Amino acid sequence: MNDTLTITFWGVRGSYPVASPATAQYGGATPCLEFSAGGQTLILDAGTGIIALGNVLARRAPQTLLLLLSHLHHDHTQGLPFFAPLYQAQTHLQIMAPAPADRALEKHLAQIMTPPYFPVRWDETAAQKTILPLAANAALEWNPDPAQPSLLIRALHSLAHPGGVMLYRIEWRGRAVVYATDVEGYAFADRRLISFAQDAAVLIHDAQYTTDEYLGLAGPAKQGWGHSTAAMALDVAQAARVKQLILFHHDPQRDDDTIARIVTQTQSATIQVMAARQGLKIELAPCPQTFDFFESPKVLATDPMG
Repeated sequence: MNDTLTITFWGVRGSYPVASPATAQYGGATPCLEFSAGGQTLILDAGTGIIALGNVLARRAPQTLLLLLSHLHHDHTQGLPFFAPLYQAQTHLQIMAPAPADRALEKHLAQIMTPPYFPVRWDETAAQKTILPLAANAALEWNPDPAQPSLLIRALHSLAHPGGVMLYRIEWRGRAVVYATDVEGYAFADRRLISFAQDAAVLIHDAQYTTDEYLGLAGPAKQGWGHSTAAMALDVAQAARVKQLILFHHDPQRDDDTIARIVTQTQSATIQVMAARQGLKIELAPCPQTFDFFESPKVLATDPMG
């Protein structure tokens, strides 16, 4: 069994997908991450990045997949109707997401695939589907194969985004990765998020705006819009003592050169800072018994599209 936890970034852009030469380096698909460990596949969010991932997964043997949604905003669900395993009878797709106010999670997912807006209805797709709402501070083990170790998943509901958002901490054999998309920084940083991310190997954090954009020095102020700056993300990473910070949910109008410049400006003596890139893979080896959380994650240059 491969003990390595591999994180693959299939979509890294916020708000809506883009495609142009100016965004080719970091990619234009909306949020989707794949976590692979011990033969298990866990997916975070179903933006347009999930389409390419689904085309890869559809070529595999019958499988059980877990999809965790951070929230139901369009940019985090718009790829779901085009997710190839959803149409395969041999797929068991389990979907978990923060419970909406009316508790009718499946009803809201089904509305994404409702004529006249989409030609195929949710209940016409062939996959076996299990839909479960997540409690605000849920913890669960994901293990479709009892012969393999489990992924431990912890959830933290945050109101730092319109309508609320679920943050996730994925733990595997002594390593932890925190996914904190669509959050807005607080003065002196978000103490709940800092505690949640404490000692994680990797923090994937929203960084949609520049500081000037957030403060209204470059157009309308973005305060209260539910997204962070790179400086806010770094504040959380430093306070939580993570080793690697990955800036995520890039603004759709942000070109590659500007993203690279933001990374250069967001430096730390103790934290490796990089921008999420479509096609990026990160490998995390199991922690030794000493639990050295500060061993650097291995960044791979391979492209999942290949």
